[in-house]
Amino acid sequence: MAELVGPEGVICSILGAARLDVGKLMGKSATLAWELMFTRSSFETPDMIEQHHILARVAALVDAGRLRTTVRETLDGFTAENHREAHRRVEGGKMIGKVAITY
Repeated sequence: MAELVGPEGVICSILGAARLDVGKLMGKSATLAWELMFTRSSFETPDMIEQHHILARVAALVDAGRLRTTVRETLDGFTAENHREAHRRVEGGKMIGKVAITY
């Protein structure tokens, strides 16, 4: 990330990091930010209602057909075998999109 970001650039991540050396970003004055869906509700921030607005907008885009899911396959039943099968499909290297497992 530090090599790719430009001076005064911004990196946003939705992934956690157990260990992260951010020292390389300092010389570029780069910003590192995390986005987590439940931060507002977990900490009851003053702008907590914004999460409702964001999700309502996403729902409207899905309903209008302007936003599509990347789910391509769905396995029925939240079982150990379906988890193994989902991993087999993804690890096979031919899967495009996501595989979901329903309850």
